Amino acid sequence: MFCADVGDEIIFIVIIIILIIMKFYDREKELEILKNFWNAKNASLCIIYGRRGIGKTCLLIKFSEIVDRVIYIGIPEGEWKIIAESITHQLSLPKYYTFSRFEELLEYFLTISSKEKILVIIDEFQRIVDTIPEASSILQQYWDLKLSNSLIKLILCGSSVGMMFKETLSYGAPLYGRASSVIHLKPFRYLEFRQIFDNLSERDTITLYAIFGGTPSHFKFINPEDRLEENILKILDPSMYLFHEPRLILSQETRSAERYLSILLSIARGKCSHVEIANEIGIKATSLPQYLRVLEEMDLIARVTPVTEDAWRSKLGRYKIIDPFYKFWAKYVFPFEHMLEIGETGEVLNKVIGDLSEIVAPIFEDIVREIIARTGILGKFLKLGSWWNRRGDEIDIVGFKRNEVWLGEIKWGKIGKEDVLKVKNFPQKLMARGKIRLFIVSGKDVSKTVLNLADELNVRIITLNDITNYIKSKSKMT
Repeated sequence: MFCADVGDEIIFIVIIIILIIMKFYDREKELEILKNFWNAKNASLCIIYGRRGIGKTCLLIKFSEIVDRVIYIGIPEGEWKIIAESITHQLSLPKYYTFSRFEELLEYFLTISSKEKILVIIDEFQRIVDTIPEASSILQQYWDLKLSNSLIKLILCGSSVGMMFKETLSYGAPLYGRASSVIHLKPFRYLEFRQIFDNLSERDTITLYAIFGGTPSHFKFINPEDRLEENILKILDPSMYLFHEPRLILSQETRSAERYLSILLSIARGKCSHVEIANEIGIKATSLPQYLRVLEEMDLIARVTPVTEDAWRSKLGRYKIIDPFYKFWAKYVFPFEHMLEIGETGEVLNKVIGDLSEIVAPIFEDIVREIIARTGILGKFLKLGSWWNRRGDEIDIVGFKRNEVWLGEIKWGKIGKEDVLKVKNFPQKLMARGKIRLFIVSGKDVSKTVLNLADELNVRIITLNDITNYIKSKSKMT
C-alpha cells in the first residue's frame, strides 16, 4: 500500500494511530470524488479545505487505504527549517535530504512520481504559506513546467479556510485553475448525525444535535448514556476543550476574533440584518460585509431569503447561524464566560435547561426542511424553503411542485387547535397559485381533538414518530 522508498513503516504506524484515535464517519460522496481523482490517467491536483475538526485528515487517511503508493505529510507550525526537518523525519529519509528550500521538496516529489503513480498528501498546506508566502507561486511554476507531466496525484489540504481559498481557488490565486478536484468539507447534517447516535430516541438525538452540531470532532464529547445536563457541561466547563474551541478557531482564522464573536452573539440574539448587526456591535454597516464573508466561508453563518424571491436581489435577506454548536456557544458561553470561569456553572446550566425548547425549536425547523428535501417523505419538490414578508408574516416551510404548493408549520412543542387554524390561513398570506396542500410537523404526539380538527380542515399532521418510521423503512429498502 505504501511507497517503499519513503519509509513504509513510519507512515503506516502514523496512519494506524490516527485511525484508532479518530473514528471515520460517512463521507461516501467525498470518497467517490477522491477515487475518481486517483483513477484519472494524468497528473492531478486536488484541494481539500474546511474548518478544524471537520474530518479532513480522517477522510484522507481512509482514502489512503485504497491507494497503492502514498506519502502523507502533516505540516507542523514553525519556520521552514522546522517543517523541512519534520518532513524528512516523517518520510524516514537519510539526513542528507535536508530540503533547505521548498523547491527541493518539489524536486523530490518529481523524482518519485516520474515513473509510477503516487499519491502525495500535504496536510495543513497553509502552514507552508505562512512561512514561505511565495510557496503557492513556486508550486504553480513547478506544476506548469514539471509536475503536470509526471504521474503525481497531489492533494493540498488545509484548515485555514480563508487562506486556502486565497492561495488555491480564488481568481487571483497562483494555483487558480490547476485543481481538477475541489472538496469543501462541511459539518454533517442531521441525517448523518442521527446515524451515529442511532441508539437514542429521535427527540433526544435532535436535542443533542441542536447543542453540539455536526462537527465530527465534537462527537467524542457526547456520551449517549449520560444525562443531557452532563453532556451540556462538557461545553460550559472551562476545563473542557469545547468551552474554548470557537475562540481558538476564530483566533487562528482571523485577526480580530472578538469582533467575529460579537457578530455571532448579535445574530444569536436575533439581529439578522446588516443594519441591526452593525448597530449591535457598534461599527458602520459598510464595514460589516468583510466580516460576514469570512463567517460564511467558515460555514458558520448564511444569508437566507424567502423561498419565493431571488436570493441575490431580495431585500428581505436575513443572516442566521447555521452551525448549531456555534449558535449555542455564542448565546450561552460567550456572554457568561466570567460567570463560568469563577464556578457559576450551575446557574448558566439552569438557564440552558430553562431555554431548551427555545434552543431546539429553530434547529428542529432546519432539520424538518432537510428531511423533507432529502428523504422524499412528501415527494419531490422543485423548490423548498421558508417564507416571510415585511409585515411580519412567516411560514416555516413552503414547497413548490409542478401543480402544487405545500405550506407547513413546524412546531417542536405540542400543537393545539390554534396552530391548525393558523395553517388554514396560510394561503391568504402567500397568495399562492395552484393546488394548496397544508400540513403541520409536530415534535410531540397530537391529541385526538386536534387531529379531528385538522382532518376536518384538510390539514395533514406529521409527527416525529411518522418521520422516524419513514426514515427507518426507507433505510431498510436501501
